[in-house]
Amino acid sequence: MTELLPLFPFPTPAEQATDPDGVRLLGQAPMARARLADGAVVWLALSYRAVRQVMSDAAFSRAAALRPGAPKPMALFRDPKSVINMDPPELTAIRRRMARGFSTQAVNRLEPAINETVAKLLDTMAEHGPPADVMRWLAEPLPILVICDLLGLPYVARDQIQTWTRRILSLTLPSSESFSALHELDAYLTDIVRDKRADPGDDLISCLVTDDGQDPALDESTLVKNIRIILIAGHDTTINQLGNSLVELFRHPEQLALLKQCPDLIPNAVEELLRYSKLARLSPPFVALHDTYVDGSLVREGEAVVALPHIANRDEQLFRQADRLDVTRHNAAQHLGFAHGPHFCPGSGLAKLEQRIALRALLSRFPGLGLAVDPGELVWRDGMSMRSVESLPVTW
Repeated sequence: MTELLPLFPFPTPAEQATDPDGVRLLGQAPMARARLADGAVVWLALSYRAVRQVMSDAAFSRAAALRPGAPKPMALFRDPKSVINMDPPELTAIRRRMARGFSTQAVNRLEPAINETVAKLLDTMAEHGPPADVMRWLAEPLPILVICDLLGLPYVARDQIQTWTRRILSLTLPSSESFSALHELDAYLTDIVRDKRADPGDDLISCLVTDDGQDPALDESTLVKNIRIILIAGHDTTINQLGNSLVELFRHPEQLALLKQCPDLIPNAVEELLRYSKLARLSPPFVALHDTYVDGSLVREGEAVVALPHIANRDEQLFRQADRLDVTRHNAAQHLGFAHGPHFCPGSGLAKLEQRIALRALLSRFPGLGLAVDPGELVWRDGMSMRSVESLPVTW
């Protein structure tokens, strides 16, 4: 009777800030069964409690999801050397090396440069004049500039990096195309790694390739595959989240007006927008290593579970009036937009810093900022693993 189960990913139009089907299922139970397009059956973790447990409980393994028969929605989720598909302690050692580039101190050092970059980008946008596509002039160039600087990559490669990223994250291209983009990007990064070994600098790649005497040295293939993860996640998610956040503020003009009046609310607004606006359409699955109860449901050994943070972020048990965007929400920072547990995003601090700076600068530089078209006229990218608006024309 699997044909009676809901289809996942949910067939939700990209312009919707969450999945109504997922929220409806959450209203019925914390966990639900669903079918994938190939007929495989998975559990969906929906409630805040269930998602946190699946993401942090050692009973659930990402590495086991690579075994034959487990669902593998896209090419990026099929590599055993990627931190996405590792469990502790292997995961812990690699993340410890990564974390040095994303420490609070390291992120704070980047703040002046990000401020300067945003100011220059907005200067160019102002020179262009309204209407201007804020995706083109700010949201797209800012994160790739920042991540290239952090990793020590030449910014001149930005267009090719973004082309590879879109091919890798596509849900509609043939798998062969996505794998081809992966191999091309890996070949490019392999040359970078070899150059950094020969002549290290003070960037994150140099830090990763240098033997620190604490954690085991990483082989070249593992290094490249995880630098790839940092590169892709470090710019594409921020581009899309910044665009989605601006869309929601334009859709909720009273919230936008509040931020213009009280810019000190911007840090909390960034957290609330991360809670409210769905970003990822897919999440890598976990597999149960033994029978385990999750928020009242028994997950059998070998069964796959997909945790859905954006649905958990609409859980009324934690977030009152969860379907309401409220930049003053007192517990907005408890969202699961950056995951939880061993796979919590190490770059969360940097991503939030970029969004805070961008929002504050936009509203300060252009106090009359508004959408130049009707919200219903916005064009959304289809067939991508990340929800994103194609362009965002604004006026001021």
